[in-house]
Order: sequence, then C-alpha cells, then structure tokens
Amino acid sequence: MSRLSTLVVLVATILIGTLPAQAELLTNGNFESVTADQFDGWTYNNAGSAVVETGSVISGTNSAEIVASIGSIEQAPSDANLTQFTLDFDFAVFPNAGRTLNLLLYYSLDRGVRMINLRVNGSSAEVQVVNGSSFQSIGSLVAKTTGDDNNDKLWSTETPVNNHMTITADFTPGSASYDVTLNGNTVSGISYFQVAAPSEDFHTLSSVRFQGSSSAANYLVDNVTLAAVPEPSSLALLSLGILGGLLTAARGRKRSA
Repeated sequence: MSRLSTLVVLVATILIGTLPAQAELLTNGNFESVTADQFDGWTYNNAGSAVVETGSVISGTNSAEIVASIGSIEQAPSDANLTQFTLDFDFAVFPNAGRTLNLLLYYSLDRGVRMINLRVNGSSAEVQVVNGSSFQSIGSLVAKTTGDDNNDKLWSTETPVNNHMTITADFTPGSASYDVTLNGNTVSGISYFQVAAPSEDFHTLSSVRFQGSSSAANYLVDNVTLAAVPEPSSLALLSLGILGGLLTAARGRKRSA
C-alpha cells in the first residue's frame, strides 16, 4: 500500500472515530418517564391525547398510545435552529378504513400551516404525505399492521407488529427535501410539503407532533429520537485538518530518517 493510500485510510478511520456523537434533541422519546399518567417532556394538546400503554408495548415498560379523535402530543426540539435532521421512531397500527399514524413536522413559527404532514392511510397501510393540500403516496412504502383482537381500535392484549421509520430532512430554502425509510425501504428526495416548502422565513424545525385527532384508530409510538445532521462543509473541514496533520507528521518522519 502506498503512503498516500495509507494516509487516506488513516483519515477515514480517524474521522469516523473523532466525529462528535449527535446530541439527542427530544426528551423522553422512549416514553418511560411518566408523571400523573402523562409522559414527561411532551405537551398534550388535549387531556387524554395519549395513554400510557403497558399491555401492548413495542419495547421497554411503556409505549405511547395516541388516542383517536382526541388531540395530540408534541415536543419542540432543544435546538431552535434545526434545519437538517434525522428523526427515528417505532410505531404500530391497526388495519382500518381511516387514517392511523399521523406525524406532523412543523417548521418555524408558521406552525399552523407549513409542515411535513405524514400519515398511514387506513386499510391500505400506505404511507402518504401532503403535497400542497392533498395526500400523495410516496413510492410503495406500506406499513405492517397488527390484528385488532377485540375489534375496538384500542390496544390492550395485542402483540404489536413493529414498524421502524427514519426521516432525514433538509429544510434549506430553495432545495428542501427529505428521505423516508420504512422498515429498510427508502424513498429519497421527496419535496412534498403542506401549503408551501421551507423558505427564508420558515425553515427550522419547531415541533414534532404525533396527532390522534385526525385518526380513526389508536396507534402506538415508541423510541423517538431526533438528531442534527452534520453539515458536509464541517465534515470536509475536519477531514482536511486531519489530513494536513498526517502529511505534516509524515514529512517530519521523512526528514528524521
């Protein structure tokens, strides 16, 4: 292996090892912390918007059971200037004729209108997002469903069939888009937004909301994590710095020899 190749390998190895761990930007995303029957860290739009589910649990002791036709729970990220991010979460849904999972990602202060509005659509279990003012399917993403033991659209004795979703978004004005990965299948470069895409005035993530008021059946959510995506320019600068240091060290060893 040439010295240059060795340096490249060393840069890659050191870069991976020195990247800072991405801070978690949401509190109690595993829903294990509860006070007075409400999940700590989450804001309830209406009383009873979520139930502390202990019987049908995705993981841990609790899952959040988002209650249909009631309200929502939401949380603002600890970073108020978040433009590029990755959101991960687990969920479980029943098959039914209406909307189940409904995730709203608001950007900036225009939170009542502009957002990513994503849902799992009823018996088809298709993942859809609002494009302007109407829902559109994205690729062929279809969620796995759990049989409703009592046919009551409530979680109690069912063993959840888990889905894992990752949304990686870039709200940079003029080039905003996002990728959605469901159970290992990815649709990339989605530019569907409700009403309007992120703009110079509205382009930072202001709230993550799991909504039940528009749902026809309760659904489960668990293991919600949110992290900033490092900017490519920052990674490039770090790489150049490490490479420069390695080259300087190599020249020093050569002169010593």
